[in-house]
Amino acid sequence: MAFAEDAQEAVQAAGETLERVSSVTYDQSGAPEAASPEVASSISYDSEGNALSEAESAAKQQAEADARAAAEAQAAADAQAAAEAQAAAEAQAAAAAAAAAAEQTYTVVRGDTLSGIGKKFGVNWRDIAELNGIANPDLIHPGQVFRIPS
Repeated sequence: MAFAEDAQEAVQAAGETLERVSSVTYDQSGAPEAASPEVASSISYDSEGNALSEAESAAKQQAEADARAAAEAQAAADAQAAAEAQAAAEAQAAAAAAAAAAEQTYTVVRGDTLSGIGKKFGVNWRDIAELNGIANPDLIHPGQVFRIPS
């Protein structure tokens, strides 16, 4: 009886379960012998140290695999969303650059008139004057840069 009590105390002290202890064999004097690695490695335990059946172990492994797959799918979706956001930002920047490039400018040279500049670009000189805030259309100077309306 003392042997059984000692074994029970050893099991509780080591945090072992009955299934794990049952895989240990003892010699004539009651000393434990090495357990078979096949037996010890085939037992799965839950977070509380309880042995799981094969079905419970398979379900646990499937749940872990499903969780990994879901995490990988979420990471892929996040990466796709980030790539789409980056592409949208690049497209918006390209559109802004195209709009800026579409706005033409002209630097006045000696002998230019607003009407002559308007004829070069196919726009009315009044539109050039209005866009550039020119109060006196007869007074322009070389080196002035005018925006040309589209």
